[in-house]
Amino acid sequence: MRWMVSQADGIFSQREVLNTKFAVKYLHPSIPHEISSQVALALRRDLTRNLGKTQKAVFDVMRLALDGIVERDDTSWHEIDLVKILQPAITNATNRILVGLNLCGNETFLKAFGTFSDLLGIGAVVIGQYIPYFLAPPVGYLTSLAVRFHRRKALKYLVPEVQARMHAIQLAKTDPALDYTPPADIIQWSIGACENHKATDISDAILSLALGAIHTTIMACTSAFIDILSTPPELACFNAIRDEAASVFQTEEDWGKLASLHKLTRIDSALRESMRLSPLFGRGTMQEVMHKHGVTLPDGNHIPQGAWLGVSLTGITMDERYYSNPHKYDPWRFSRAREELALKGETFGSDSTKPVGDDKSDDKPNSGWLSTIEDRFATFGFGKHS
Repeated sequence: MRWMVSQADGIFSQREVLNTKFAVKYLHPSIPHEISSQVALALRRDLTRNLGKTQKAVFDVMRLALDGIVERDDTSWHEIDLVKILQPAITNATNRILVGLNLCGNETFLKAFGTFSDLLGIGAVVIGQYIPYFLAPPVGYLTSLAVRFHRRKALKYLVPEVQARMHAIQLAKTDPALDYTPPADIIQWSIGACENHKATDISDAILSLALGAIHTTIMACTSAFIDILSTPPELACFNAIRDEAASVFQTEEDWGKLASLHKLTRIDSALRESMRLSPLFGRGTMQEVMHKHGVTLPDGNHIPQGAWLGVSLTGITMDERYYSNPHKYDPWRFSRAREELALKGETFGSDSTKPVGDDKSDDKPNSGWLSTIEDRFATFGFGKHS
């Protein structure tokens, strides 16, 4: 895997796989590679840098969505549809990061964007995964009519917002005395990464992020809830997670502190373990061979141009060399060692030079956080495009 992702884009291409596997080339207008790659880079780079600025706003919109759906009744039990509860909360939180506060309050935009996202997601799965290859173009074209209709409705509001932001940035550059605080969201970061490009192209690239940002998060969170609630009663997993959250978020100000997230070691571990046990996709790090002469693998096998290469995610996450008792959901698998060190008053760092799978070191701190990307936990991808 490390060898494959270290190759230049001229050798392998992840973009070509995504265009076919998720039917993007049929459903969504082509976005210049330079713009789409810069917007994706802005998402990975700037979201991490600005997490502390966005955290409180994301919590607020999630709380508002959940309070409007979940009935507060401590006297009786109710059957719930988990997806219907999680979907608006996650969608609102994602939209807050993607398009900012102004458009998050525009119901017409949100409806168009939501429908666009739903149709794009359904089309990607059905056409990209189930429709025979020779039927994909005609079915994709018919589906794209509805996708493009709602795309245009969403762009009607998104493009003016991007243009207004670009204008504000230019004014701030020409007038240093102007009091301008740039919003912390994907629109702003994308403009910064693609300042010499058109607002329509930037807006289209932002819309395309919906395919990988909303539905996959809903699926992952649903799976995590089911895993947590299915643990043996003697483990008291749910109560432990709730107690940890209550101890960290003691005041309203705690919801806006980045340090609070770093204290949620058990919650982080439970989520990471769920994604290890049930990856979103069976295969990951998919790449298409682009070089006209093909490529020769380190083991000597020659792969022709146009072939796809990837790795089996479950083949890694269920490997006993890397994870002890891999078929069991162990919510504290990744937090156990951190808790032991904390009891000793010690801290830990990251040792990227330590060989993977040397001694079933899945419980070691350097295997740790949910967002940690490594070759034995490639749920979010692996390499420069992850």
